[in-house]
Amino acid sequence: MTLKQKTLFVIIGILLITMISNIATIYKLGQASDQLGKMEVSATRVVHTAVPLLVVVKELKTDVIQVQQWLTDISATRGLDGLNDGFEMAKKFAISYREHIALALDLAGKLSLEEVVGKLTAAQGEFEPYYETGKGMAQSYIDEGPQGGNKMMGGFDAVAEKLNDTMAAITADVEKIVSVELNAMSKSAGKVNLENETIQTAQLSIMTVVAALVLIAAWFLYTAIRTAFDDLSADVDLVMNDTTSDRVERLRLRDDRRDELGPVAVALRAFVADQERVAQMTEEQETLKQRAEEERQSAMQTMATDFQNSVGTIVETVSSSATELEASSQTMAQTAEQTSHEASTVASAAEEMNVNVQTVASAADELSSSIREISGRVQESSSISQAAAVTANTTQ
Repeated sequence: MTLKQKTLFVIIGILLITMISNIATIYKLGQASDQLGKMEVSATRVVHTAVPLLVVVKELKTDVIQVQQWLTDISATRGLDGLNDGFEMAKKFAISYREHIALALDLAGKLSLEEVVGKLTAAQGEFEPYYETGKGMAQSYIDEGPQGGNKMMGGFDAVAEKLNDTMAAITADVEKIVSVELNAMSKSAGKVNLENETIQTAQLSIMTVVAALVLIAAWFLYTAIRTAFDDLSADVDLVMNDTTSDRVERLRLRDDRRDELGPVAVALRAFVADQERVAQMTEEQETLKQRAEEERQSAMQTMATDFQNSVGTIVETVSSSATELEASSQTMAQTAEQTSHEASTVASAAEEMNVNVQTVASAADELSSSIREISGRVQESSSISQAAAVTANTTQ
């Protein structure tokens, strides 16, 4: 596997792990989003419907109390000057009650609270008798005094108690519903918080795993690259600075590597092999050169020996020729002395010379022949000496 492929696989692995972690995070966020949606629905119900319904129900209860309070006040004051506004105030709160009951019915309908709707409808039906009874009681107190008003007090208290019980039941139901909605919202919020904590924990764990894997992958790549280049540096140093014969076996990079340094390893081994072949050829050339030098020395020795033998023969020949020349010279000297003696004899004995002219002429011819022979021997010796000198120069 090449270094590029290792790097690519590491990057792909990190991307896959990151993608898986992101998918898990998105899934968890989706679950949290569902809980947030539910919580939003609950919050909407609580804020826009349940809580307003509870407020309206309390306002209804307040309206009932205010109507009862104002009608009771005017009954006690009997409508004297300055204290006769009880009917107007009771009417005002009666109108408010009717508005609030209509709003409460609408909100309860939106919440699909059929039981509450039924109780509100009952309270709506109970209010009018309550209101009318109250007004009649107050008017009786004004017209007839306590004697007339007290007669109606029991009926008014009965309808008022019934209406108050209904309103109390409605208030309790709405409070319970609001409490349930708030609890549901609280549970949703708790689930969202739990999901958030789970997401944070999972994200932290995934980030830790990813960081560990990234560190492991980075260390793996760093080790692989560093080892490869350390081996390359050592091999280059070995090739350039070592001259031993086992360099190929000591090379670290294998020539069967599948990465980018495989061709480099092959090239280094080929370079070492070429160096060894060159060294072997150089050694063979040195051997051949030494052998040629030895053969040349042997040939020179043989030639010198042959020359010495040749020169010795020539010297012997020259020496022999010189000896012969010396003998011939002595003979010639003797002959010349004899000739001089004979010439004296001839001069003294002219007559004998005349007689022996032919003999002297023959002797002169013989002398000339001897001289010519000596001259030829001298020239032959000179030629031999020159030939010996030429041979000596050639040999040198």
